[in-house]
Amino acid sequence: MENKNAKAVVEAMNDRSHHPFSPSQLEAIELCPGRFSLCRDLPERAGDAAVEGTRLHAAMAMVLLDPNSAWDEGLNQDQKSLIDICESFVAEILRSGSGMSYYVEEKLRLMQDGAVLTEGTPDLYILDEEHREATVIDYKFGWGEIEDAANNLQMAALAAMVWQTYPSVVRVRSILLQPRLHGKSEHIFEGEGVFLNIIGQIGKIIDRASAPDAPRIPGKKQCRYCRGMLQCPEAVAAGLSTNMLTLPPKPSCDLALAMPDLLDRVELCEVLCKEIRDRAHQLISNGYVIPGWGLRPGNKVRKGQDINLLYSIMSELGCTPEEFVNVCSVKIGECEAMGVEKMVARAKSAGQDMTKRQAAEILSQRMIESGAVVLEQQKDRLVKKKTQ
Repeated sequence: MENKNAKAVVEAMNDRSHHPFSPSQLEAIELCPGRFSLCRDLPERAGDAAVEGTRLHAAMAMVLLDPNSAWDEGLNQDQKSLIDICESFVAEILRSGSGMSYYVEEKLRLMQDGAVLTEGTPDLYILDEEHREATVIDYKFGWGEIEDAANNLQMAALAAMVWQTYPSVVRVRSILLQPRLHGKSEHIFEGEGVFLNIIGQIGKIIDRASAPDAPRIPGKKQCRYCRGMLQCPEAVAAGLSTNMLTLPPKPSCDLALAMPDLLDRVELCEVLCKEIRDRAHQLISNGYVIPGWGLRPGNKVRKGQDINLLYSIMSELGCTPEEFVNVCSVKIGECEAMGVEKMVARAKSAGQDMTKRQAAEILSQRMIESGAVVLEQQKDRLVKKKTQ
């Protein structure tokens, strides 16, 4: 691993400017080529989820570069447990072989015919030169569905960058790690032909998006995080179209056949409505006047601050410990994270080697088998099937 200062890396992450065709934007630009020119001069906007994601990525960088740093400063227990999951996962990979080197938040380039196609910064990549392979890991800290690494253009681009940067590498294992969902997806890109196809595909995406008449094609996936959505006539027209309310008459089979188009329109409409509300809130907060609209102060919500003090008050009223526990709720994630720390510390004091990941698996199984924790089946969700 290159000797880098953790603080400097985090500062660089916060100040980072993205390539116009950054790997994370390629899929959206492929779906909507006109998005590139529409958004090119618009300022970046970061929501709460993006701010949290940046902070957690910075924490992982600090953990790997300087474990003794104050990486957990400002993080709650749930966020710390996410970092623990990622750190344990990475540690297991590094222990699985010898002579590995790893690189944290290192910017790479992808070239074609002597020109830079794009630049990207993998969260982490690991080189195993003995076996002529590399591993690229990208952390996804959100609640979105588990993504498929095999069909993820961002991961394909990062894999191609590593392959192109290190001539000895013949295969790249790409891993999407989603700790909040306790999930991961991985795919191996291997062979010169595969990487050249990726480079060619990205080149075509950029050529199409760079054309003066690049079409704007609205859709839920490409519009969701598009900062130019409200300046896009096609997206506004598609999202607010009254045609979506025209349902076919019975029988129900006709309605079922009409549903795919209706559901696509509804999804886009939901994205557009959220964008309109968020933008209006931002404008009023910044002093602009929207006739007939304003901001109402949020309700004050009571929150238990000190459970011990709260129990003291309730016990004075005759509340028993059992009665008090029955009206309290437990944050399973935070409880599990605390238990994992205790298990690892206990194993260490006994001279045993136990990773946080191993401890989490043992504790989770014990919680379920004892009946302390139950798995509740949630209501089925309507989702769009992935096309092959």
